[in-house]
Order: sequence, then C-alpha cells, then structure tokens
Amino acid sequence: MFKDPHCDICQGIHSDIDDYHVIYENDVIIAVLEKHSVTTGHTLIIPKEHSQGLFSLYPETMDSLMYVMRRVAVALENEFEPEGFSIFHTTSTFIQWTDHTHVHLIPRYEDDSIGLSLHTKELSNTELKQIKERLSEWLESTV
Repeated sequence: MFKDPHCDICQGIHSDIDDYHVIYENDVIIAVLEKHSVTTGHTLIIPKEHSQGLFSLYPETMDSLMYVMRRVAVALENEFEPEGFSIFHTTSTFIQWTDHTHVHLIPRYEDDSIGLSLHTKELSNTELKQIKERLSEWLESTV
C-alpha cells in the first residue's frame, strides 16, 4: 500500500490512528469524524492508500469507498435523522488542505445554515450539442 511520506493523512492513518475518531474501517477505507465539523455526524471517508482524487482510484477502491459511504450514511440516518446529505470532494490542494483523496459526507438538517452558491449559466442547445458530441466521441473511442 502506497503511503506518501509528505501527506498528513497518510502519516495519520498509518501511525497516529488513536488521534482520529474512527467510526468504521476495512482493509481499504477508513471513516472518521471530521474534527472541524460542519454538522453533527460530518464524516470523512478516506482511502488508506495515497491517491490524488477520486478519478485516480483503482475501481475496487472506488467501489469500497462508495460502499463505506453508503453504510455510514445509513448509520447517520438511523442515529441522527438528518433531512439528507451533501457529499463533497475536490481534487486540488488549491481548493483543499491535502491532495490525499477524501470525501466529506455531511448530514443536512433543516436549520444547518450551510449554503452552496453556484453561479450558473444557461447553455444554448447548440452549446449543449457541441459538448455532448465531444464527450460522447471521446467516451466511445476509449471503450
């Protein structure tokens, strides 16, 4: 299993595990409560092997991550009864504090005051068609 010696998460989950509030763990994934929590039950779902984003994970690791996320979400639903969930992931240290892949599973409550502001732009049918053609062509050529 690859560990990056410069990664805080790698160092933590492979040595200082007692400092983490682990709620679930298997051979591939660890789920820990977020110390700087947005809401009650805010959980980080973290692959144990170092990788830099969801899209660089091995398919088996991605499957395990999704399984653990679902399992934790069900536990959160049963214990805290959130209204729903927000799932958050970014792929750059420009946006987050580490490049180690992790997913935030954030239970949402009616009074949680979490906001998400996305500035949207309505695309024309021509723009949508061009994007669709480019992506479809690429996806079909890489099967």
